[in-house]
Amino acid sequence: MYDSQYHHRRAQLLKDLLAENPADHRTAFERGWYVLSEGDLQEGMKLLNQGRLLNLFGETRPASSRPEYYAPEHTLREKTLLLKLEGSVRDQIMTVRFAEDFSALGAKVTVSGNTELAGLFARMPTVAAVMQPGVELGTYHDYWIQGMNAVRNTSHTFSTLSGKPYFKADSEYLNKWGLLCKNNEHVLRVGIQWSERFKEKHVCAEHNAGEIIGSLRPSEGIKFFSFQTETDLKVFPKEVDDLQNSAQSLEDRAAALSLMDLVITPCTTTAHLAAALGIETWILVPYFSCYAWAHPAQELTPWYSSVRLFRQQTPGQWNDVAEKLAKALEERASQKAIR
Repeated sequence: MYDSQYHHRRAQLLKDLLAENPADHRTAFERGWYVLSEGDLQEGMKLLNQGRLLNLFGETRPASSRPEYYAPEHTLREKTLLLKLEGSVRDQIMTVRFAEDFSALGAKVTVSGNTELAGLFARMPTVAAVMQPGVELGTYHDYWIQGMNAVRNTSHTFSTLSGKPYFKADSEYLNKWGLLCKNNEHVLRVGIQWSERFKEKHVCAEHNAGEIIGSLRPSEGIKFFSFQTETDLKVFPKEVDDLQNSAQSLEDRAAALSLMDLVITPCTTTAHLAAALGIETWILVPYFSCYAWAHPAQELTPWYSSVRLFRQQTPGQWNDVAEKLAKALEERASQKAIR
């Protein structure tokens, strides 16, 4: 069962500690996750932002001579806004969406972020230009804003976030991967990844979600494609296509993911990339999840409309998640067969 008593005790403790010492940035940062889980997007992100002062969230302020964009004081009409993405590739995929909000306010949005994502950024209709990190501050801009702080300069709540897709795979790469779809058009094409190296750690191996995905086996009507790109490789039956050598670039991965019927993974780059492309994506989420999934809804997320979350209900317990995933996959394969 969902360990609600522990959750509420911990949330109240952090709230009380923060009331006693509002300048305690570590407590504020930890409290932010709980506030998000209670449904308050703006206050939760405000508290998480205090983690910048401890190098726990985002990056340091850029050395720009121009002012940081602050919605109550600045207008974006006919202005150039530098959206400086930060954090992991997953964070950058999730926060570049706000280019649309700033463009709607009249801004010409220049995006700076991971170079492997440059093509995906450039194909977004609300992005005017893409700059390489390290040189972007030398280009003209009226204002700048950091990606993980962008939502705080919108009026969004969880209920107004758009979960619609905003990435599009490159047509040349789609043609390159076309046979993958043609040769497997009568089966459920399922992309899988079980772990990802980030800052020298396998962030998903620690909560055994990878073991659940690694235990999945092909069956009639299902074809698995492995998007695992790190050294944590598993020996799969020959029926599983290993794409690690052919889908190394994010452009290749985006094209291959676009041809999947379903993607199953913990919180990896592949998860966010597939979701931003609008691919049906099932994400295995630990009890103490990434801030992206700290939302009171159990299975759905306002960040991506194509995502279904398989949440761990009790810390350390994954059996119920494994059973639920296996049953859902069987049902999904049956739906594919009926079509």
